[in-house]
Amino acid sequence: MEEMEVSRPAAEFKYGEREHRASTKKAPVYVMPQLKDHVWNEESISAFWDDVSADERFSKLYFTQFYAKNLILFAKLFGLSKGAVLDYGCGRGYLTIELLRNGFDTTSLDFSPASCQATAERAERENLRAVVIVANKLPAPVPDNSYEFIFSIETYEHLLPEWVSGYFTELRRLLKPGGTLLISAPNEEDLDSNMCLCPACHTTFHRWGHLRTASAKDLSEIARSHGFDIIFCEGIDLDYLNATFMRESWNESSLNDLKRSLYNKIIKKYCQLFTQSMTNVGRKLAYNPGRHLMLIAKKT
Repeated sequence: MEEMEVSRPAAEFKYGEREHRASTKKAPVYVMPQLKDHVWNEESISAFWDDVSADERFSKLYFTQFYAKNLILFAKLFGLSKGAVLDYGCGRGYLTIELLRNGFDTTSLDFSPASCQATAERAERENLRAVVIVANKLPAPVPDNSYEFIFSIETYEHLLPEWVSGYFTELRRLLKPGGTLLISAPNEEDLDSNMCLCPACHTTFHRWGHLRTASAKDLSEIARSHGFDIIFCEGIDLDYLNATFMRESWNESSLNDLKRSLYNKIIKKYCQLFTQSMTNVGRKLAYNPGRHLMLIAKKT
């Protein structure tokens, strides 16, 4: 019987050819791109927040959209009641609007024109009377000793090194004697864990534009060096400040009730607070501090 030659299937043969040819070529040399850090300056920071404020998709970048009620509750614990209030670095105005809803005489200030416009438009939609100030340099166009209470929420971590001293000097200038300052910032944030890389230009940047890490020790020291008396500076978790504690009438009894509730919800997990007077809350640092660094200070 005559033997027949069996050929390989065309597809298999061609595949083998390609595989053979590929193995004889030199592998391309990959050149690693040179990464560079984004350069933040006055112009780029202002432009960044103008762009962010113009697009609703970035609303999640605003801390006060989620914590405005909790911040007001915390501020009431330290004397927020009547008098002029300033939202310094107001962003899109989420805290401003909540303060206005609660009847506080509130002024908004920001260095981003688009952010100020967004705040004014949001207040207008709710028929709220808002005073919105666009500042392009320090000192801002506001008289000295204008406010009883100043909020500066999630602003400190966005400051360039050369802005820090002017920031505290300006806040003290704007406060009335005996007035109260509330600053919040991420507590001891690991900046590297939130870095992003642009695939087009190979530039690295912090996803929220943070430029510095804040700790209770450092924040207290710099505020004290600018003439503030530190009342409280610790990391807590604002999620534990439930909005159900908001009350129309605040007196010593209701504040003590709130402090007991805070003790049960926050302190056992994060800090141990004890009341010395209505405006002087001492603290004993425990373990595992919260992620929200809160500074309460008085103008001396």
